[in-house]
Amino acid sequence: MTTPKSTAECFWSFSLDVYGKHGVSAACLTLQDELGLDVNILLFCCFAATKGLPSLDRATLSMADAAIAPWRAATVESLRAVRRAIKDEFFSIGRVRQESICKQVQATELECERIVQSLLSVTVPILNREITGQGHLTAAAVSLDNYLSNVCAKPTEGYWHYLTILLIAAIPGADEEAVAAVLKDFI
Repeated sequence: MTTPKSTAECFWSFSLDVYGKHGVSAACLTLQDELGLDVNILLFCCFAATKGLPSLDRATLSMADAAIAPWRAATVESLRAVRRAIKDEFFSIGRVRQESICKQVQATELECERIVQSLLSVTVPILNREITGQGHLTAAAVSLDNYLSNVCAKPTEGYWHYLTILLIAAIPGADEEAVAAVLKDFI
């Protein structure tokens, strides 16, 4: 008998699948680096919607962000800074050694990201309910808008392009036209 996957395991699998789709990693990293958004929370907004959770309100997203902030700052962000410094600044150690160390640091960074996702999964319980694909898309878009409102000023239309890439990749049945129709209320 197979043991059902935990919410954290499902979220991790979902994230790996979505992040690996064309354009998603670049879109997420742009949102992270330029707006200070947490990629795991972006993915969580989409994951929760696909599981039938209604849109996440600003208070829930603030609570989730606060729950992961200490771990994120102490581990994920620190490791990311180390990895980027080795990659961008320390050419004197040689390319092969530089790449090897970066891969090792990145593996640890990813394991720390996985812990962030476990913390998010415990902080915001996920329910499995069936709602239409359009309902998933709307719930994800509202959650993302609420998260953006918590973290930064209203982004320009250019940043919604990156969120469109994420939504199309994350929400089954979503396409550019459907996403544009939903996002028109936010842009």
